[in-house]
Amino acid sequence: MDYRDALCKQIDLYFYDITAKYHETTVAAMKEVKKFRPFKKKDFSGYIAEFETYKEKALRLESMDIPVPDEDVESKMLAKDFRNSLLSFVVLCDANIVFYDWNQKKQYNEKGVTVKDYAEVVNDMQNALKEAVVDLDLLERAYKEYRADKPAQE
Repeated sequence: MDYRDALCKQIDLYFYDITAKYHETTVAAMKEVKKFRPFKKKDFSGYIAEFETYKEKALRLESMDIPVPDEDVESKMLAKDFRNSLLSFVVLCDANIVFYDWNQKKQYNEKGVTVKDYAEVVNDMQNALKEAVVDLDLLERAYKEYRADKPAQE
């Protein structure tokens, strides 16, 4: 397998095995946050563990450096976009972990959970989400263009 195939395989793994599953987890977790159950406590530890798993998978992909020759500028740019997307995704996972941990604490009225601090956690998560979405969109566009330039493999 040459470096182009390895790069494409990693990006496919990122799209289908990490970000797609992350999206499903986020939708389910947000439904739990929005449900109003005044007397029933919600357990977000399962979601937190899933976000940690996605983060670890993304870090493993990021650490698998594929040697791309300097003369292949297009592959170098794609690898750079891929790395940027992975790193912003890791930041997003961290923000999600903090957000759901705070939601866990908030329902038990633990000390140190203030409205101001919670608003800051929400703001941090939204900022991380914006950056991750922009980076993912750039990667997706670059990847589509990259794949369009390559002949179909049989």
